[in-house]
Amino acid sequence: MDPDGRRARRPDAGRVPSLVTVTGVVTAGVEAGCLLLGTYQLIGGPRELLRAGRTVRVTGVPRPDLLTTAQQGTPLVVSTAEPA
Repeated sequence: MDPDGRRARRPDAGRVPSLVTVTGVVTAGVEAGCLLLGTYQLIGGPRELLRAGRTVRVTGVPRPDLLTTAQQGTPLVVSTAEPA
């Protein structure tokens, strides 16, 4: 609640997250199953393609509000992935 008794809102509340596309080499994170691409932690996507050492192009929605056990990078919910 804010001082006026109204429900406080985050400044970015109501904004639609935008898609980003990242190309690079997937690396393993500190936790089992954690995959990183640049500054992003990959959430979801085809695991047969998204493996450490592979060069890929991933499109997804950044979700900095999403908590993960690895706590590495900004979570990126994968929409599409392809070899690069």
